Amino acid sequence: MNTKFNGINFAVAVFSVMLLMSIVSASPDQEDLNDNQTAKDRFEAAKNAFEKAQENYKAAKTAFEKARDDFKANKTDINTTINATKDAMNKHIDNHISWLNMTRVRIEGISTKYINESDRTLLLNEVDSYIASISAFKTNVSAITNRSDIKNVSDAIKAEWEKERSLVKKIVGIILVGKANFALGKADELYANLTQKTAESNAKGINTTTVDTALVNLKTAIDTARMNVSQARTVFLSITTVQDAEKNFQDGHALIKAANKQVRDAFKSVKEVIADLRKEVKEQVRANKTAEREERKENKTGNNTNTTTSNTSTSNTSNSS
Repeated sequence: MNTKFNGINFAVAVFSVMLLMSIVSASPDQEDLNDNQTAKDRFEAAKNAFEKAQENYKAAKTAFEKARDDFKANKTDINTTINATKDAMNKHIDNHISWLNMTRVRIEGISTKYINESDRTLLLNEVDSYIASISAFKTNVSAITNRSDIKNVSDAIKAEWEKERSLVKKIVGIILVGKANFALGKADELYANLTQKTAESNAKGINTTTVDTALVNLKTAIDTARMNVSQARTVFLSITTVQDAEKNFQDGHALIKAANKQVRDAFKSVKEVIADLRKEVKEQVRANKTAEREERKENKTGNNTNTTTSNTSTSNTSNSS
């Protein structure tokens, strides 16, 4: 029996997949962007524009607060306060638009490893819809003439921002789905490699029954995990309001984590049975070598005995003569 077990470095292979699956639980970050430097540069430019818009809004808000306080203290011209309020509100809208533009660039630049084009298009269309809605409020702001108008427009902008917050959960969820599918693709590749190498070892006379069973369980785990990830995608895409955002996101994330655990546990089982088999093969190799040494030792002893007997017979023959 050929007892050499050269499947592959199973421990490293299994650890690689477990590491890949572990990133599924992480929030998306700069690593999600394409390797293309242009995509990263565009995101950084959009981020800088957003930060500048934030600064402008803060400055306008400070000016508004000063005008408001002056009016309360000195009863200055109300129009000065209204104009400062309108400027702050416009800067607030610009801040929203800059954030949405940054989000749009981010979605455009996400690596195809982590998002399919249909989901990318769906998210981009949703962002564009929010940009159009929030931009339209500038017309309402310009028409403000009194405190009642200010309150009405301010409430409407706040409600729109609440809707935009739900978009964040949806985007993060879709990226998590993309990461999970990417990791499952790698799991498929390693499963195929493990299956092939195990078959090669079996052809050399190694009993791989336990490994075969573990691999069947692994394939089942990968298929089940893929169904969970698909279900998570449906849940994430159903996020439409702030009210359902948190619950749906948590439900979808739970499905992703379940998929992660299923594949991780299955790979762990494969790793354990392979470790046992490697140990068994090593012990068999050691036993075979011991047996071979004993056989050589016995053969050597037998040869020495035969030589002694032959010499004795020769001597007796000579004496008789």
